[in-house]
Amino acid sequence: MMGRSMRKPVTVTRPFWQGVFPPDTLDYWAGLINPAWSLSRVRARVQSVTPASRDAVTVVLKPNRRFAGFVAGQHLAVHVTLDGVRHTRSYSPSRLPDAPECLAITVQRVPGGRLSGYFCDQAAAGDLIELGDAFGDMTTATHARHTLLLAAGSGITPFIAQLRELALSPRSGQESLTLLYWVRDRASACFTDELDALTRSLPGFRWQLRVTGDPADSAAASRLSAADLANWLGGRHAASAAVLACGPAGFVSAAHGLSSALGVTCLGEAFSPPAQGEAGEPVRVRLLRSGRELSIPAGQALLPALEAAGVKPAFGCRMGVCNTCACAMPEGVVENLLTGEVSQEPSSALKLCVSAARSALVLDC
Repeated sequence: MMGRSMRKPVTVTRPFWQGVFPPDTLDYWAGLINPAWSLSRVRARVQSVTPASRDAVTVVLKPNRRFAGFVAGQHLAVHVTLDGVRHTRSYSPSRLPDAPECLAITVQRVPGGRLSGYFCDQAAAGDLIELGDAFGDMTTATHARHTLLLAAGSGITPFIAQLRELALSPRSGQESLTLLYWVRDRASACFTDELDALTRSLPGFRWQLRVTGDPADSAAASRLSAADLANWLGGRHAASAAVLACGPAGFVSAAHGLSSALGVTCLGEAFSPPAQGEAGEPVRVRLLRSGRELSIPAGQALLPALEAAGVKPAFGCRMGVCNTCACAMPEGVVENLLTGEVSQEPSSALKLCVSAARSALVLDC
């Protein structure tokens, strides 16, 4: 596993009075003493907000004692209430060697994004936010002898967290670690000085910036291609190599397809909702818990399709990462909108946000 946890997982015992009083009541009285205190929630106080690029800021947070830690490369659900509405987004945390009780997230502005706008324009030291549990599988970059990291835009954030950890404790057996980082222009690139420094301190590491929106830039390049992976793989055996990709859904889907063609293992996480598949004829969906039967269009992600029909499943990232929306599917055929894979096997944890119906379905939700 590439990263070390920020701190060892915490085993929390429940005092008897937590079963007597509602959690919200306990939190209310604790908050009167100290707003950061909570007996049931992870609250974090903003310590600082500093620019990371033209369009991004790095936010340092100090969580309360309810926080159970994370592994570098994972994500955290971040909850902020703005104008009475609770907003949730997922960000990749990094450990801070000089402040082990804190963590950092880097937030890139999204046009029209309420939460990214808050962090980029309004957040200040002293603000309180709420954190969810850590989740995600983007933590295994050093299991292969040769690893290629593919980052687009804010997809760099889980990789910088892992590289920082790896610099502290390099893994034996890792022969090469390469990062290709795509941005629209240099002003939107984060961590460039740090990445340069890592090439000097981290054995076997190299990186390259790819600029897609400025043909005059010396780093001007096209988007991810088969040549990128073939050149990197060279004469190496595919079994000793692995690709990790993080970025928009289309970028991650391309990485999966190109890696598969070369026989290379690829692990990817997308930070945007997947593109919708081609819409087909409506299909019937039966919901076991409510007994309802719905008609939804084939090819549309199940989560928004169910929401449009008045069903409100729990959700978190809406990107296929956090598993909050996962439910069992005893019967049916579905397509994974991130990878294009079609499956008719019963699933105990179908991700509604990245799955589309390709037949009548039975869902345990």
